[in-house]
Order: sequence, then structure tokens, then C-alpha cells
Amino acid sequence: MVYYVGNFFYCKDDSLYADEEFLPQNERNWTYSRYHRKAINIFKTIAAVGGKQPPEIICFAEIENHNTLKELCWNTPLDKFGYKIVHFESPDYRGIDVGLIYREDIISKLDSRIYRITFPFDTARTTRDILYFKALLNNDTLHLFVNHWPS
Repeated sequence: MVYYVGNFFYCKDDSLYADEEFLPQNERNWTYSRYHRKAINIFKTIAAVGGKQPPEIICFAEIENHNTLKELCWNTPLDKFGYKIVHFESPDYRGIDVGLIYREDIISKLDSRIYRITFPFDTARTTRDILYFKALLNNDTLHLFVNHWPS
């Protein structure tokens, strides 16, 4: 499953990134309660797709960091399925990343890494990395590339 979660930000400032709009005192009034409600709504969508057995792998676009995936995996009913997290912090100026979670009882992770993007026309510009994930599924090798390009 691939899921664009649209600005899934935690509600505390990360001084390394321009994430100020997702703080309780700013224009979005982004509180922990709203953040957790979004995590529950993301879970509900995943549950609707998978039914009693959620997807083996879920790729995400527009997460803020590793903690947002932890919130989803450990503080929603997804915690019953033992998802493991694959995430690398990207240099995107807003702090937007891609990531994935996978069910370790079904998928055997073989490798994961990032591919850093540099624009030849503007080498100072930063963006989200491409996440590479290699795994074994039903005795077959699976290669996934997760990306989310800027508009």
C-alpha cells in the first residue's frame, strides 16, 4: 500500500526544519490531540484497505520523522501487527520525509538505504530522499523505491 498522508507532522518544533506552522500556537493550531486524531484516521484507512489483515508493507509520503511512524505503529490498533519502521531523515527544508512500515512476520528485510537527490540546476536546493527497501516475500525478492517529489 502507498499512502500520501499529507503533512503528518508532530506538534513540537524541530529547530532544524521549517515546521513552525504545525505548532499549537501557530495558524494551524496543531495540537497533540489533533495529531493523534490524524494518526487514528490514518489507521482507519489502512484497516479499511486491509480488513482483518492489514497490508504487509505500507509506504508513506509526507511524514515528518521517525516519531510519526512510531505513533502510528505503537499508539493505534496497528500495534497488534508488529510493524517495523524504515525511515531516514531527509534534508528537505520543511522536514518532510518518506518512510515505510512492514510486517516482520511476513516480510524479511534484506536492505534499506536512501538515495540523495541533488538538482544539477540548483545544487543548494534540498528535497526528500528516495527510500530503497529490499525484502524477501514468499521466497521472492522485492525491491521498492519510495519517493515524493516536490511540486
